[in-house]
Amino acid sequence: MDKKTVRSNIKKARDSMTSKEVCDKSRLITENILKILEKEESRYIFLYRSINNEVNTSLLWDCLKETDKIISFPRVKGDEMEFYRVLKGESLKKGYMGIEEPGPVKENLIDTDDGIIIVPGVAFDINGNRTGYGKGYYDRYLSKHSNLIKIGAAFSLQVVDSIDADEFDIPLDYIVTENNIYICR
Repeated sequence: MDKKTVRSNIKKARDSMTSKEVCDKSRLITENILKILEKEESRYIFLYRSINNEVNTSLLWDCLKETDKIISFPRVKGDEMEFYRVLKGESLKKGYMGIEEPGPVKENLIDTDDGIIIVPGVAFDINGNRTGYGKGYYDRYLSKHSNLIKIGAAFSLQVVDSIDADEFDIPLDYIVTENNIYICR
């Protein structure tokens, strides 16, 4: 299925979810992601802040704050994204498209291929393909950090049979829903 059609259909379905559904399913997805984090063991965790009924990563962030993990969030800079460490107790501020971002504190910039990145998206397939909002920020970042373990966080309704992948699309290693953990690598 072409990305434009998939994006439109899935956004409508996801946007129709109630806040309780988003919260309950996000909690189950968090539990499944934590299972992978135990198995994969990495010190660096790259998260995102959710918008528009995306899988809510707040609970995951709360769980990880209590560990020795180095947690970072993206900050948009032109056509690129950079990840900055956020320490326990620090807050994020609204940035690009109203998404919460860390401040651009140079010494908090994380630039490593050794870590686990939780990737948002609109739709995913079980082969690890995804479609986001069409700007390509994550694909550009992942092409430069190809050794990161890539986990797509999705509600089951966001998983489709197949997504047409472009040559620039970076496949994910896992897709995690409230019901399943798909191993894609």
